[in-house]
Amino acid sequence: MTTTVVFGGGPTPTEQIREALTGVDVDFVIAADSGLAGCTAAGLHCDLVVGDMDSVAPGLLESARASGTTVERHDVDKDATDLEIALDRALAQRTFGAHGRPVRDVRRAGRAFPLPEPEGPHERPARE
Repeated sequence: MTTTVVFGGGPTPTEQIREALTGVDVDFVIAADSGLAGCTAAGLHCDLVVGDMDSVAPGLLESARASGTTVERHDVDKDATDLEIALDRALAQRTFGAHGRPVRDVRRAGRAFPLPEPEGPHERPARE
């Protein structure tokens, strides 16, 4: 099973996250903009940070980029929140899988959200 962890902005219950991830093999970590701070505080390496980068500390972003984090910058005038974009990327990881394995759950703020099996090899839920 592949596990993707998503960090949104706002207060991060660092100890709860560490506890929830104990024994979990985390394959991919995504931060939505300022969620990068929570990811760093939890002691995880962020693989991908997405968003308009309007609330993440510039020094933290540069440090993450220097350590190999991919930065996917979006326009401020977009139709989705930074967290929605991050969750879309997590669903894409589920479809294509990190290390070639399908993702079975997405973890956000220390809570696991099991995902249903995909209906087809590249199906994604429609956005309304």
